This record gives sequence, C-alpha cells and structure tokens, in this order.
Amino acid sequence: MFGYFFIFRSVATAILMVVVFFALFSFLLTDNLRDNFLSSKFYNANLAENDVYNRFYDEVLVDPEFNDTTDELLGNVDIPQEDIAGVAREIMPADYLRDQVEGAVIGTIDYLNKETDTPEVFIELALPLANVKPVLFSYMDRRIDELEEVPVSTLEELETGLEDIYRTLERGEIPTQVPSLTSASVGEFVDDAYDNAFESIKDAGLSEKALRGLEQQDDVIKGLLREGNVKESLKVGSREIVGPLVYEALDELRGEFDDRERLDLTAIAADQSQQDKEQFLEELDAFREVIHRGEAVVWISIVVLVLGILLIMV
Repeated sequence: MFGYFFIFRSVATAILMVVVFFALFSFLLTDNLRDNFLSSKFYNANLAENDVYNRFYDEVLVDPEFNDTTDELLGNVDIPQEDIAGVAREIMPADYLRDQVEGAVIGTIDYLNKETDTPEVFIELALPLANVKPVLFSYMDRRIDELEEVPVSTLEELETGLEDIYRTLERGEIPTQVPSLTSASVGEFVDDAYDNAFESIKDAGLSEKALRGLEQQDDVIKGLLREGNVKESLKVGSREIVGPLVYEALDELRGEFDDRERLDLTAIAADQSQQDKEQFLEELDAFREVIHRGEAVVWISIVVLVLGILLIMV
C-alpha cells in the first residue's frame, strides 16, 4: 500500500538534488544570478510557476507507469482512474504538499548558505497518515450509497448476495450491487442468511482481524439488515474487512519514517547515491565549502559527480 508516498519520496529527493546541482553550477554565473541560485525563493517560485503540485496529483498519480504504486497508496481499494487525484488530494492536500516541499528547499538552501550546520530536510507525514483511514472509508461510503439495489426474497438469495459482497471487499474492490430487502417476510431470515454468509467467508480464509471485527459488529450489522438497510450494514462491515489491510499498510509505511513520522530526504538521497548517510553528508559538506570558496576546477568535478548521481536516480 501507499506507493504514492514512495513516488512522492522520489519526487522530493529529485527536488533536493536539483537544488544542490544548480547551486554547484552557479560558479559560472554572475554574482546576481549566483545569489538567485542560493535563494530558496528562486526554486519555490519556479515550482509554483510550473504548477508542480497540481501536476503531481493530475499527472503523476494517474500515469499508467505508477498503477501498482498508486493502488498501494489507496489501500488496494478499487478506485476509478477519474477519482484517484481527488482521493489523493484529500489524503495529502495540495497546500500541505507545497508547504512540505518548500520547507525542504528552504532547509537545503539554509544549509548551503551555512545558516545551519546540518541539512534539516524532512517531509512531515503525520497528517497524511492520519487522513488515510477516514478518507478511504468516507470514499467507500459514497460509493456504497450509489450501488444498484437488486431485490431478493429468499434466504438463499440474501445469503449469496451478502457472501459475494464480503468476498468482493476482501479483494479490495467495492461491490457493484447490493441485495434489496423488499419483502416483509425477509426479516424473518436475515439472521440466518448473515450467519451462513459469515461462515462461508470464514471458511474461505478471511483474516482473523477482519473476522473478529465482524463478530464485534454482529448485532449492529444484523439490526441494520432487519431494518432493510443493507447499504448501512455494508458500510459497517466494509470497515472491518478493509480496515486491517489499511492498518497493516500504515504500519509498514511507518517503518520508512523516523519516530516523528518524517521522511528524511537526506538519508534517502544518500541511499539512492549508494552511500550511507554519513558519507553523503561529508560530500555534501564538501560541496558547500566549494560553493563558498569558488574553486572552479573543483566545481566542474562536482558537477560531473552530481550528474552521475542524478542519472542513477532516474
């Protein structure tokens, strides 16, 4: 799940490396232009002018190349192409994305300008992580409200309908239709139909967490079914079935971050240049010294090195 964050990680790291590259290249320029290249405003203005943040949602996330990773971001919940950007914006709003990237640029430039001893270049993801579950569940609720209703009048029809729904949810898909309880007699056998459907998905290997969740919501789900409110019962059940998949993915994702739920772009850049963080920081510190000494021959060597790093990242 959440390849979106891995895409974002690559994009943000590339931005970090581009900042370093242009700062190194600035020795060829006049003092005025060099000042621009060592100014965070220069980079942030260009990012905004090129509409990078909206394009991230509207172009990157819907690119077929990123289908697998985008699906992971969305908890492997079946979301149509036209809805992906909207759901992603709810998880990580564009303004938040902009603030985080601009903050990373500022941290890089402050370091290159010797205003800080170490590069404070992080993307804080606590808010997006907290948004994932409510956003996905809210989206699923909206989709469930739009489902086609198919009338049923027997225990077997209701049982089959419920079983199909839960199996579909287990695959991370949203059903296309739900049984509609139109007959007054249906209320007499909804409990049996639900119990039989539950046993079927249990035997089919539904996760223990999902089964426990459904058992805890047994009275609520059956009560809604007796009222004929299948869609509301489905909303309750979907949280218990899809929820464990989302929680597991979030736990795995947090392994990428520090204890403050931040993405360390310096560590990622080091990893992508096949160095440990300490080695990378030593070279970055050397870059910074060269910037301020203005040694042209060394600059050329460093530009070649950075170009090599960028090629590795691509």
